[in-house]
Amino acid sequence: MLSAYSNTTTDADRAEKKRQVDMENQKLKKLLNNDDTRERINSMDAMTMLSEIS
Repeated sequence: MLSAYSNTTTDADRAEKKRQVDMENQKLKKLLNNDDTRERINSMDAMTMLSEIS
């Protein structure tokens, strides 16, 4: 039986979401590869760090 709700997510929507996630991952990788960031992670509260990233 078919659902009354159709999946309205298009390939373009999925591609855009993937692109956004990939960009976010690149930003995080750059931060984590930064020595200054590693020092801050060691000395800062994790929630403070997360609030700065977003």
